[in-house]
Amino acid sequence: MSSRLKIALQKKGRLAEESFELLRKIGLNCITNGQYLVLKCPDFPADVILLRDDDIPAFVARGSADLGIVGQNVIRESGKRVKEVMPLGFGVCRLAVAVPRNSKYKTLRSLKNSVIATEYPNSTKKFFREKKIPIKLAELSGSAEIAPEMGVADVIADIVDTGTTLEAHGLVALEPPIFRSEAVLVSNPKLSAEKKKLLDDLIARIEAVQAAGNKKYVMLNCREKDLKKIEKLMPALEAPTILPLAKKGEFALQSVATEKEFWDALPKLKKAGAKDILLLNVEKIVP
Repeated sequence: MSSRLKIALQKKGRLAEESFELLRKIGLNCITNGQYLVLKCPDFPADVILLRDDDIPAFVARGSADLGIVGQNVIRESGKRVKEVMPLGFGVCRLAVAVPRNSKYKTLRSLKNSVIATEYPNSTKKFFREKKIPIKLAELSGSAEIAPEMGVADVIADIVDTGTTLEAHGLVALEPPIFRSEAVLVSNPKLSAEKKKLLDDLIARIEAVQAAGNKKYVMLNCREKDLKKIEKLMPALEAPTILPLAKKGEFALQSVATEKEFWDALPKLKKAGAKDILLLNVEKIVP
């Protein structure tokens, strides 16, 4: 049995680009090879398998892939037994019930005996069964948003991100949604001890990327007489680092803060005597 992790990723679509960007940030730079669907990672014992998103849960569940990055919506609809390891903070969306803007349907309860077009029949059926609202399903494999206009269904249940597609087709989402979803890292429930160690390494790397979030590395200089007041104003995770400069009577302060904290503090910092201010991106923070 191979000791290399097999990681299933969506080969194209809404999560593919962000999934590859995450792998790059955690040091897994895959070697692409034309249309080849298994990519080698030279700097980490892992191979990336490119799949359709709705195939990822099945591959992970039966051990053909050890890990996968996939939307929770796909996992729920598939019903496959995989372990959700951690949320990844991208691919945020919801499975919503949407109705024509001027229709008689104003609440979920008003959908009794209506026909709902969806790519997610299992999730939709379960949601309405739990609410004890009888409905009929029209299963589609795409273009659900045109179903009411074409007379295929009364309303739809579809993945909604910004809502612009619904608006363009004269649809309005009802509350609450069937569920909310984001991309998650999933694993086969029966990883070997060796692969669990590799997974722990990946989790630590991902947590370092997530901890960085929208934080920035802030550096500035000031005169000694202004040091105390600038230190109090300087946003920081804990406390700024203070270093003397080669020029006598001047100091450098360094800290990590969110971009909003920096911009909020900037006018006060400048007024207090801060100069030579530098703001840099932070890609990882390791606790």
